[in-house]
Amino acid sequence: MTASTDTLWKWQQHNNMLLRPFGWRDLPTLHRYRGQSIYLDSSLAATHGTLHPALLLGGMTSLAGFRAWVCQSEKIPPLIGISHQPVGFPSATIGFLTPAEALSTPCAVKLLDQLAKRSGEYGAFHMLAEIDATTPLFETMRKAGFTAYTRQRIWVVDASPAEATSSTGWRFAHTGDQYAIQALCRQIIPEYIFNVEPVATTSAPGLIYTQAGQVRGYAHLRNGRHGTWIKPVVHPDTTDAEQILLELLQTIPNRQMRPIHVCIRAYQPHLEPALLAFGGTSGPEQTVMVKHLAIHHRARETFKRPAFEGQPEAPAPLARSKRHG
Repeated sequence: MTASTDTLWKWQQHNNMLLRPFGWRDLPTLHRYRGQSIYLDSSLAATHGTLHPALLLGGMTSLAGFRAWVCQSEKIPPLIGISHQPVGFPSATIGFLTPAEALSTPCAVKLLDQLAKRSGEYGAFHMLAEIDATTPLFETMRKAGFTAYTRQRIWVVDASPAEATSSTGWRFAHTGDQYAIQALCRQIIPEYIFNVEPVATTSAPGLIYTQAGQVRGYAHLRNGRHGTWIKPVVHPDTTDAEQILLELLQTIPNRQMRPIHVCIRAYQPHLEPALLAFGGTSGPEQTVMVKHLAIHHRARETFKRPAFEGQPEAPAPLARSKRHG
């Protein structure tokens, strides 16, 4: 990082803690931290793996919605954090924090605050994180202003499950499906979650499941060189959830032998027995946390009409009552 860049970003100091953008000089430190990172975005970890070069490049250049910062203190190792905001999404997500041994310190809170601040400046309304509530980092997140709003489990399934016994009802969604998808998700997803994580944006690829001409399922899909991540939403009244999920896995393009990670939220418990039935492996329960970054204020008039020629402003005339003669 050049001296001019340092001057532009203006290193920030608070209680002997320094905040600065991640730079090339931090690569050896990041390499030294391999195996010590805490991932707070299941989709990013599933599709890109650990310390993917594109992730680092994006963090250093602010391209593709990635932003990375370092917090330094005299008493603890330098802390590194990366956040990501996909194009078209109103929320940013913390990708990972490292090293794990320093995530219970005041420097970690400062780093989380900076990631949230920068994401807000780039237009994010919320900062999200997925975390195991039993870890010490959970309390650090609370101190940084994050609150829990739902739970989830990440299931890993075979990339080549048994073939579905009937033709698939899943297909890729297109622009004309957006309103039908939103209507489905509003029936299933609690409103306070839907407001934070809206679905069916034009930049979010997904699959829809139709039954009797109606959209009865939607799956947000992310593919990467390390695997595939899916978050399905299936109407609880739909019969044969096992068959529906099996068809979904068969519809995923370019599966090859990469693992498939299925994110099941707490409001979709009827899907977990289906995943278990064809050999899915469940990860630990995660708490999904949010920090709200923007508050909308009602606009109000803050100016007065100017007085003319130095005279005080005349009040509006009152309506005269009619005289009765």
